[in-house]
Amino acid sequence: MAESPRRETISEVIDALDLAPNSTYAAAFDKVGKLFDRYLGQPTTVVCAPLVGYSGITAVLSDDTAVVVVADSPSWYHRLHILCHEFAHVLLGHTPVELDAEDVVSHVAPHLTPGMVQILAGRSACEGDEDTERDAEQLADDLVTAITEHRQKTRRNNAPVPCGLTRLVDSFERPRGASA
Repeated sequence: MAESPRRETISEVIDALDLAPNSTYAAAFDKVGKLFDRYLGQPTTVVCAPLVGYSGITAVLSDDTAVVVVADSPSWYHRLHILCHEFAHVLLGHTPVELDAEDVVSHVAPHLTPGMVQILAGRSACEGDEDTERDAEQLADDLVTAITEHRQKTRRNNAPVPCGLTRLVDSFERPRGASA
């Protein structure tokens, strides 16, 4: 994606997120998750689950719904980055893997076989296409940077948080039930 359309896309996404002034990375994660419905054009469920060997997957199901699975990281920042990577694939027009709805429950589990992991992660569709992953990763980085900049501008009573303290403050944001 060229620089100008990339900036426009990022601006459009940040506007669509409509983040509150004190938004956390957890809140941004929820809002990005809700954008999948609009951009994929079908109801989408976002779940965090223990994943081995990969960090996220997006699948379109045979019942005209979609599921996005994100690695169950203890850091909301990390979860948000993974979700933004999956969302970047959608924004870039990359085709998600297709699955039967009845198979999803058994597939989204930590005991997946390597073959099923490859199918779910869509690696076979993108095999050898490093450009696809690199483009999605770059757009995800840009999205997370824009979300972070928005948070820095609007954090705590709309007073900017000094850059050096933002990561410290964010380090205290942990998913519910996660250990330190």
